[in-house]
Amino acid sequence: RVWVYPPEGNLDVPHGAVFRYFRDQWWLLYAHTRGADGGSTVGLAVTDDPTRPPAYVADLLPTGPGAPLDFLRGVELTADGTLWLVDSGVGNGVGTMTPTGRLLRATFPDLAPRGASGAVDRDQVFVDQGVEVLTGGLDNPFEGWLWTPTFGY
Repeated sequence: RVWVYPPEGNLDVPHGAVFRYFRDQWWLLYAHTRGADGGSTVGLAVTDDPTRPPAYVADLLPTGPGAPLDFLRGVELTADGTLWLVDSGVGNGVGTMTPTGRLLRATFPDLAPRGASGAVDRDQVFVDQGVEVLTGGLDNPFEGWLWTPTFGY
């Protein structure tokens, strides 16, 4: 093991953690499924070297028509600064009569570490983040994978 995150304390049901190189730094993004009272958040941490522990930046708290996130399962960041979010929906997407899973997007914020650890219920920084619903009514989506078809075979 190279490092532990957060260095002290815990996260609450993290899913789909990814490291992405963006704005000349390595960003750890994770679906913090129970990151806040009443819903999910997007956890962010950053480092200049992925062999060193990332510094916690914030938990993005969704606002707007896509809020709250019910059971966030996946987060992805693309080169244009778009965050893609997969929410399984109410009740973790299981046992509901009507599917409530959604695909959402947001803009990656301009933030930096503030010295907090990111440990749930102990040392978090919440930042409001507008989210846009792209589609809903999905039956228990888990994680989205971005891909580009290859042509010229």
